[in-house]
Amino acid sequence: MKTLIKAHPIPGIGLLLLLIFLCVQTASAQNCDKVRIDYVIRDSKGHIIDASTLKPSDFVEEKADKYERSTKQISFSGTGDVKNAATITSLHYENRDACTFKLDELTLRLGGKTMHLIFNLSLDSLSDSAHSRKVIDSLPFKQGTFRLEATSENKIPASSWKKLSDEP
Repeated sequence: MKTLIKAHPIPGIGLLLLLIFLCVQTASAQNCDKVRIDYVIRDSKGHIIDASTLKPSDFVEEKADKYERSTKQISFSGTGDVKNAATITSLHYENRDACTFKLDELTLRLGGKTMHLIFNLSLDSLSDSAHSRKVIDSLPFKQGTFRLEATSENKIPASSWKKLSDEP
């Protein structure tokens, strides 16, 4: 490398900078965790629904970037009290490319009612790993459109949902 830099200093330095840049990019790409969102679903009376019982026909529409949807058992307390937490099965979203994830909207149909949810969440585990895993509680299931109010909390209570319309 020294010979290349002495013989041709500008291309040699350019090559050296390129190698440094590639090494830094490779190292930073390995330092981010997957972004995860767990959504707790409730029936019309406010009781938690086991998300694994949902049928494909219950999902009317999903708007998200590069996601995988599954169900996952999590420890959850609607009051946030860890001592009273129970194991439930949530609707689990995870990104396919490890660092970023955007969940825009979800529309579910249960018991003849359609609930349109606007999450508008954009998470980045590389720049903000402390806020890259969210557990979101839901309102009792009802007809209408609801928007999640902006919050930096990782455990988001049902009170963060605001009704926009009676129509989905």
